[in-house]
Amino acid sequence: MIFYLFRTSFHYGILVLKRVNYDKKELDRRREESLNENQDVLMWTNERIIQWLTAINGLKEYANNLTETGIHGGLIALDETFDHNTLALALQIPSQQTMARQILEREFRLLIANGTDRKMDENDRAKLKRHPSLFSRKPKSKAINDEATQPNEVDSSNATPTDENQQS
Repeated sequence: MIFYLFRTSFHYGILVLKRVNYDKKELDRRREESLNENQDVLMWTNERIIQWLTAINGLKEYANNLTETGIHGGLIALDETFDHNTLALALQIPSQQTMARQILEREFRLLIANGTDRKMDENDRAKLKRHPSLFSRKPKSKAINDEATQPNEVDSSNATPTDENQQS
């Protein structure tokens, strides 16, 4: 796994350099712009990913496990096979730590959705939606309110003559 990760990391690092035409100034400029915001993940260094993880409650204790793993923003942004499970493995989050893994999954999906050009499938998008609070009340829709205020009408096309007399 480790050898695969280093080789893949190296490959995507080269692709990042190609995207900025091997221009170090452009690379530095874009890294600087994304230093304090979760955008342009493609330009993130290993240290920036550790900074992102440190800012997330529940993942701080695992963040430093990423040091010298070779994981960088280009790998996250470009490798479609790199997912939250791969990151959890690199962070050495035990499988029994379901809460930490759920937090990582949610935050990773948000990062991919907001900071990369990776396409998400409908299943991923559904997991990003927040469920409404059990205690919040939703106002009734207009259609429901209209039905409640209008008297019941009998469809006269199916009515018998006795029904029409009763309506009058």
